[in-house]
Amino acid sequence: MFEKRFLAQAPLNATLDALAFNLPDSYLHPSVQNQIAIMVYSALNSPTPPSARYALKLLQAYSKLVESTNSFVEDDDFMMTLAQTIAACKNLTTGDPDLLCYECYKSPNPSLLPSSAPLAIRIAPFHNDVGLRCWEAGYFLAEFFLHFPDLIKNKRVLEFGEAA
Repeated sequence: MFEKRFLAQAPLNATLDALAFNLPDSYLHPSVQNQIAIMVYSALNSPTPPSARYALKLLQAYSKLVESTNSFVEDDDFMMTLAQTIAACKNLTTGDPDLLCYECYKSPNPSLLPSSAPLAIRIAPFHNDVGLRCWEAGYFLAEFFLHFPDLIKNKRVLEFGEAA
């Protein structure tokens, strides 16, 4: 559940709640810290990586959760993954509209999508518009019309949205 929520870039609280729900007695343990580090590192280095900023926020939120119990992060792999993610995000303080990453979903019903590979949807995370963020074609269509405005000048354009 935690990995699914991480790959889908669910709200941080929901993602951390899934971890606490699945491992109620040990979710702050160093072995779990190591599992999180391996999962985040693998995801960020996959062909369909999630947003590095989301991964950084998740790692930081988990670290704060551990520290709130008067403990500390003990796993070296976790700290290395955190440092690498901070470095990857160093130049992302301003939104780059050309940056694309992925939200990945695993099928809840394997008979519908028998492949074990997750469904990866490329997104533009710095756009604050659902259509542009979740529907990559909308992003490129808008850019196309910005370059060729005469194609739609004085014409009506009907956009059905991503669910049409």
